[in-house]
Amino acid sequence: METRRSSGCPFRFDPAGRDISGEAERFRAAGPAPLVVMPGDVLARVVVDLRVAVWLLKHPQMSKDPRQHWPAYMEGCIPRKRDLGKWVETQNAQTAFGPDHARLRRLIQPAFAPRIINALQSKIEELTSRLLDDLETTAPGETVDLRARFTGLLPHLVATALLGVPAEMSEPFRDALNKALFATSLPEGEKQAAGEELDRLLAELVKIKRAEIKRAEQGEGEDVTTALIQARDDQSNPELRKLSEKELHGNILMLLVAAYETTVNLITHAIAALLTHLDQLALVRDGGADWDDVVEETLRYQAPVANMLLRFPTEDLYHEESGERFEKGVPVIMGYLGINRDPHQHGETADQFDITRPTRHKHLAFGTGVHNCPGARLARMEARTALTALFDRFPHLTLATTPDQLHPLESFISNGHQTLPVILQPLTGDNAVGERA
Repeated sequence: METRRSSGCPFRFDPAGRDISGEAERFRAAGPAPLVVMPGDVLARVVVDLRVAVWLLKHPQMSKDPRQHWPAYMEGCIPRKRDLGKWVETQNAQTAFGPDHARLRRLIQPAFAPRIINALQSKIEELTSRLLDDLETTAPGETVDLRARFTGLLPHLVATALLGVPAEMSEPFRDALNKALFATSLPEGEKQAAGEELDRLLAELVKIKRAEIKRAEQGEGEDVTTALIQARDDQSNPELRKLSEKELHGNILMLLVAAYETTVNLITHAIAALLTHLDQLALVRDGGADWDDVVEETLRYQAPVANMLLRFPTEDLYHEESGERFEKGVPVIMGYLGINRDPHQHGETADQFDITRPTRHKHLAFGTGVHNCPGARLARMEARTALTALFDRFPHLTLATTPDQLHPLESFISNGHQTLPVILQPLTGDNAVGERA
């Protein structure tokens, strides 16, 4: 389905995400925040202008709670088990407003405190080394899907370690998360089934952790899930007693997503960008730039979340500089892929990958304001560690296909590649002769 706009008609997202960069360009050509139709025929505004985005993200009258501030949802006009599914029905810090948001954010913020994240560095290095050891067994000249065997595994292993997810639940969680939240072209029945499976897994995880706590097999706050459950069940603290069981499950889900999806796409895109822009890779190897520069420019150039759902003005809002009006209760999507390539901020080369760009840090890949992504520090650390180790271990790493054959994820929300085929090591002299023979 092609994104199109006829006179007076809104754009329509392609649920399969076949050209999200092109969509973002067409949105921008239509204005700072054009009308768009989401799957399920839900009308919204998609913001692609950096100035407008920052203003809205920091505005005190912008809510993420559909239960209070989306009239169509509150009145039952939006089927609760269709299309948008978990993005609106889950109750956590990311879908709360005002005092409720502050209460829930205080509860989950310690999980991503600098001391906690810094303490994970050795674990990240260990997991990275183990995955690269496995890749090193690949025969010279053999094609490897790096997403399947490295970039898609490392963040998942870190996230499940952080939250204490048992090994046997790790893969089911990853599958259900992808289907329920990000695979926007998935048939309605499959998406609903994935959402139900996600609910079951969250309930099972909490049950397992509560049993471990009861048997005193877990120390205080040994993993984030344990810490959240102990906080939820601490009847001595009236503030924490306000945390419902549904909010407990919702916040565990939010933390899994914050620690996983963004990081997978970030690392995958960074590798793909470097292998298709060898001059940029040479800059890093020659000391003209560093891995932090690569990470920040990748976040800007290929926002891991292309379009973030949903926000709701709690009153009519007017942005004076752009002349844009945002009507009370009409959903707003943050089009981060378009926002981060805003030419007003990044100039005429905004659509190009340049790790020396002076404005590479000026992006909103992790949002801003009260709902900024709590996993941003962890994502940056993982990406820096993974990229450094990968290119050190495999200095001759090359892409095994043409850039146009890197197929995007089937999603208008998540911006990534389905696969990343590479050749880790070139054929040696003897192997090359044998291959030709």
